[in-house]
Amino acid sequence: MKKLLFLLVALFFVGYIQAQAPQKFSYQAVVRNVNNQLISNGSIGVKLSILQTSETGSVVYQEIFNPNPVTNNNGLLTLEVGGGIPITGAFSSINWANGPYYIKSEFDPNGGTNYTVVGTSQLLSVPYALFAGNSAGGASLPAGTNQGDILYWNGTNWVVLPVGTERQELTICNGQLRWAPYLPAVTTNTSVTNINDSTATCSGTVTNDGCGNVSRGFCYSTSQNPTISNSNVSAGIGLGAFQGEIGINPGTTYYLRAYATNGAGTVYGNQVTFQTPQVTLPSLTIDSASFTRIYEDTINLFSFQQYFRGQLTSTGGEPTTTGFVWATTSSPDLSDSFVTYGTLSNPTSFTTNEYLDFDAWWYSNNQTPILYPNTTYYVRAFATNSAGTAYSNQLVIQTEAGVEGTSGPGGGKIVYDKGDYINGWRYLEIPNSDLSTASTWGCSGAYIYTLAQGLENTNIITAACSTSGIAATICSNFSQNGYSDWFLPSAEEFIYMFYATNYLPSIANIAGVYWTSTTARDSWNDGYNDNNAFSLNAAGTTLSGLLPTLRTNALKVRAMRRF
Repeated sequence: MKKLLFLLVALFFVGYIQAQAPQKFSYQAVVRNVNNQLISNGSIGVKLSILQTSETGSVVYQEIFNPNPVTNNNGLLTLEVGGGIPITGAFSSINWANGPYYIKSEFDPNGGTNYTVVGTSQLLSVPYALFAGNSAGGASLPAGTNQGDILYWNGTNWVVLPVGTERQELTICNGQLRWAPYLPAVTTNTSVTNINDSTATCSGTVTNDGCGNVSRGFCYSTSQNPTISNSNVSAGIGLGAFQGEIGINPGTTYYLRAYATNGAGTVYGNQVTFQTPQVTLPSLTIDSASFTRIYEDTINLFSFQQYFRGQLTSTGGEPTTTGFVWATTSSPDLSDSFVTYGTLSNPTSFTTNEYLDFDAWWYSNNQTPILYPNTTYYVRAFATNSAGTAYSNQLVIQTEAGVEGTSGPGGGKIVYDKGDYINGWRYLEIPNSDLSTASTWGCSGAYIYTLAQGLENTNIITAACSTSGIAATICSNFSQNGYSDWFLPSAEEFIYMFYATNYLPSIANIAGVYWTSTTARDSWNDGYNDNNAFSLNAAGTTLSGLLPTLRTNALKVRAMRRF
């Protein structure tokens, strides 16, 4: 028998558009003999086998053809695999999903059954109609929905992966074929904890990051289904449980959702509802209060160190402003004198230690409250929140009496106590009435430099100016109760006198424009000359600043002495 060489030149498959998929596919080969000559119009015996797994694998199907297929003039052999006479298995029973599969070709050039193996080739593809109609044990495969859907094996079943969106990448994520990133998944824990007047603690869990970098947090609102366009707080990145603290208002119903965001977008967890407590009036007590007089200050008469201590026992549900109030009448409130301690967010003790200075009160337009000596005061702590102001129990204290307003050895009234006898004196005394209602300062144009205290100033003036009847001379010549050490007060000493006479009822008031022994001249860089001296204008409880006044003006005079 003449040996022949059969060359498998081409193998391809053709699908059919039919309601029922045909169980066959086309097979073509160009057949040549050992001399590489085409076998034209020859009847060829053919046996085809479908092998599973490998070129030497198990035969799952085998067939022969009767009548024999015949080559054409060009030596091309055409037949349909699955269209022959089955010897082994059934073509329709092949589970094409359990490949790979190989086709083995055997030919007999004489048209008999003395077959020679031509070759074995892997079936790299099969018509989809065969695959979809007879795979996975014969079960029907899922169908796609959109162009670009992908059918893949998930380890258990064939499933459809829907087509992705722009800029997504096909990847293996969590052991599955996925388009990434895809939307993450997040849950909101139902328990909101640590709810107080201003904050609450919430928690959630990112259960799936969508194969992307995921950020997370919470959004909340007084309306349902809040989004990140509402109030929100960030809570880090990544998978797993997370927690955050949100800012809230008291007496309000809130809706809360956890959120998670990656490159595919933002998703929200389940909605949680919680209620913040209503604000109530705070509560507090006061257990200590005192006013201690301070000496060696600009104005000793009304200079006190105050010390108060209170206890805030409840904020009422929100940050609370605290402080202390006092008055000379019972049950003081914020319409009386007060000092603010500050804002407290939790129950705690609070104290204030403040310096009350009448001089500061006068120069700051009465903004700091003053205290009177030998006076009974009522003191309470206060606390204010949005529900209102609450007051503590009341303490009653008595300020030190002092000697101001009492009679002095010179027959007048004591107006100042500096607290010690340094420089040989402690008290200032004034007569009960003015020594003159219209006297000049004197010696206009003369150089007289007086910027010391009244006694020294008066001695300088009377030594430099011999004019009789001037203000300094009137005071220097005055004698009462056997004391002749009176002088014209300096501007500073006049202020002491004014405070005492206007705020202590036992002393006659100072009213009108008075001379002081202090000069106003160019050395002060104030533009004034030796024609001026300083006067002060007392009108009720108001005292003007130092007024440079012509020394020839006739003003009031009140004397002073020290001891």
